[in-house]
Amino acid sequence: HGTEKLFLSGYMDNGIASPIYVADIASSSFERKILLMRNNGERFNGHSGGLSIFEEKVYLAGSTEACLYFFEDDALINDSTAIELSGRVDLRCDAEYIRASFAGADESMLYIGEFHNEPFFRTSKKHLVEIDDKKQQAYLLGVEFKNEYALPKRVYSIPDNIQGVCFCSGYLFLSQSRGFLPGAILAYNMSELEQNRSVNVLGTNTPLFILDEEKACKTTVIPPMPEGITIVDKNIYIVYEAAARRYKIGKFIGLDCIYKTPIDYML
Repeated sequence: HGTEKLFLSGYMDNGIASPIYVADIASSSFERKILLMRNNGERFNGHSGGLSIFEEKVYLAGSTEACLYFFEDDALINDSTAIELSGRVDLRCDAEYIRASFAGADESMLYIGEFHNEPFFRTSKKHLVEIDDKKQQAYLLGVEFKNEYALPKRVYSIPDNIQGVCFCSGYLFLSQSRGFLPGAILAYNMSELEQNRSVNVLGTNTPLFILDEEKACKTTVIPPMPEGITIVDKNIYIVYEAAARRYKIGKFIGLDCIYKTPIDYML
């Protein structure tokens, strides 16, 4: 984003406003917390999942609301302590919806990812893909925007338990969480991916690519509960959900930090 900052979204379980945390890369420290507000002046305390910046807007994954919330990105780089959401992009069509759990972007489009894990985190049954003797039911949907409407351009079927996505040098990276078991970073060479077929997503005929765990060119085992990932200057930054107060384990095993690793290690 042209700054040496990392922006982390979150949401609380006690009804207070959902925050965005600002971290300074150079000093490895947290600078401030920004509270999210609705455009009627009330606090926004809904699900605020993965955050991504695309075409001068900040998009927040709205999970079961099947939407993206957004606001102008220049609001992040001033000294404000509160930001008003500008609006939302609905991700629902007829009986289908995108359960937007995380987001990422490359040079050409924004990607919206789903987290599927039975029996508690279910996505649309229309997203079920069968691969040999395995099943996947989560989408990573690449969209362009037309008048604040999300126009599907490509879709990836992704494994269960994915919580983050980022792109670098022709590779797609997914973070995978398996509860208290070790997590993973799955790396895919995008030049080697072939379209499997086309599917109707949100009313649009869309090329489908299947990313299962076996198609990853490398799987890097990492500590439990990785969540948001991003890449800055050929380094991947990983945030661990284990650091949340709800889980406690992160503070005891050193996961209450943002970890930085050269991206070459993941390839």
